[in-house]
Amino acid sequence: MRKELVIALRVTAVTLVLTGLVYPLVTTGLARVLFPWRAGGSFVKDERGQVVGSELAASQPSFPAADGRGWK
Repeated sequence: MRKELVIALRVTAVTLVLTGLVYPLVTTGLARVLFPWRAGGSFVKDERGQVVGSELAASQPSFPAADGRGWK
């Protein structure tokens, strides 16, 4: 029984590291390499070059209207 518990804990630890650390880091790294113009966000800068907001933060949502008139 002890042997099975040790194996289960090892599998759990490996799965946690792979899915919680390795996969997100690899995915983020690939996104930054393949799409550097999109992976950094949609920051809006003022005339001095300081970040003042995001293009997506105040954008209108694009989903069907609740009254059935179609897309907004």
